[in-house]
Amino acid sequence: MMNEGVIEMKKYKPPAFSPEKVNTLFLDVLPIIKEEPPIKELESENVLVVGDIHGDFDSLLRSLTIWKKEAEHVIFLGDIVDRGSHQVEALTTILYMVKKHQGRVHLLRGNHETEQVCKRYGFMDEAMRLSKTLYRNALKLFAQLPYAMVLNQRLFLVHGGIAKKEGKHPAKLTDLYKLQKTPHPEQLALQLLWNDPLDRNSWFEPNYFRGQGTFFYGKAAVEAFLSENGLSTIVRAHEVKKDGYEQMFEGKLWTIFSSNDYYQVMPHVLHLKDGDIIPVNVYDYEPINSIAGMVDLFREV
Repeated sequence: MMNEGVIEMKKYKPPAFSPEKVNTLFLDVLPIIKEEPPIKELESENVLVVGDIHGDFDSLLRSLTIWKKEAEHVIFLGDIVDRGSHQVEALTTILYMVKKHQGRVHLLRGNHETEQVCKRYGFMDEAMRLSKTLYRNALKLFAQLPYAMVLNQRLFLVHGGIAKKEGKHPAKLTDLYKLQKTPHPEQLALQLLWNDPLDRNSWFEPNYFRGQGTFFYGKAAVEAFLSENGLSTIVRAHEVKKDGYEQMFEGKLWTIFSSNDYYQVMPHVLHLKDGDIIPVNVYDYEPINSIAGMVDLFREV
């Protein structure tokens, strides 16, 4: 049963950022993001994984608090923008952390980090009210974000899930390493951002809920992907879970959702430590002043 206290808790709101200074930050971070491959690799036994944020600045601050207190790296699985009330501020904060803590803060691409989606679900309107240039530079950043990450040669971290290549078989990592980062992702990349798991012992089925070119993937597809690539687990976001997380297929697949801003779920993050996967309720942590160093981005009054 959902904890109604979540709705009543104090929400921490962002300061007023200067659009000009935020735009400069976007331009500073773009070369860093451009250097990253389509599929990142990372070795660390102490990582925090954050699911959809969707402009929920309060949950973002709490997630950053958990990272600073408990983990070495933090990985955002995309969908930072759209729907919520502080989309530009959430994106700005993460990009600031990417710049300040290079190699420790990682941002992957979600399906909402594309122009055709964010123009429908709020980010374009919110960003354009501040600056057309800021919006255009955000789109340039989105186009350069990695699609997925391989962690410790064991875990596959991605926004949506695995991709269907030919027949019933999933695309292999060797296929995914060949992807190009573009404003409009090619078919395999599109599936990484959009596909959903289906709780049955199946391969791939058309995902009419998400749209043309997307698929549901079942247990058989997941086990084949993991086996063929020498992996153990998939960690993904993309779907609302009222408890904030869910595991499927005997723990071979985890879904994490970290926003309370529009579905009022119990937002969680996953702490991946020494081989264990530990769900953490973000409301167990009070935000520290994670953005104190960002004072240079505040709007002058």
